[in-house]
Amino acid sequence: MILTPGHGSFPSGHATETFMSALVLLRLLQNSTISPYSVPADQASWALQLMRLASRVAMNRTVAGVHFPVDSAAGAVLGMTLGQYFVNRCTQVTSYNAWAFDGTAFPEPSGALPPPNDGDFYWDALFNFPNQIPTAYATLVGPQAGALPVASNLILQWLWDQAVAEWT
Repeated sequence: MILTPGHGSFPSGHATETFMSALVLLRLLQNSTISPYSVPADQASWALQLMRLASRVAMNRTVAGVHFPVDSAAGAVLGMTLGQYFVNRCTQVTSYNAWAFDGTAFPEPSGALPPPNDGDFYWDALFNFPNQIPTAYATLVGPQAGALPVASNLILQWLWDQAVAEWT
């Protein structure tokens, strides 16, 4: 459908961008006080929809013939790590969890196994999003959760506060 790019495809930039955006938007909603977003049940619903949208963008790149499912999986892990790093810089949280993509654990396409072991990309196989617990092919980087330091930024904090205020 689209001309094959003359460069590598790993990880998917579209997956990275959309999963980062989905996570940042979700964190904005969680920080807002406007109803119904401040209700935990609705946050879970919004989280699911945002991740599904990001997943759809990533999968469409495979359908278009410019990416493989493994590219989307790696991009999603990178995007969610970058998203959390950005949010923590904006909110003065001094550490974050970084996730690493383990390509050796990614299922190989066989067609004989049911999802998610058919080699396709399934965002919910990356990790349990509500609890942020790694599964299958996303592993925590560092000796423990919250192990990597992040420096807050006053300008980003001001911008974050302005964005949260728009939802309040």
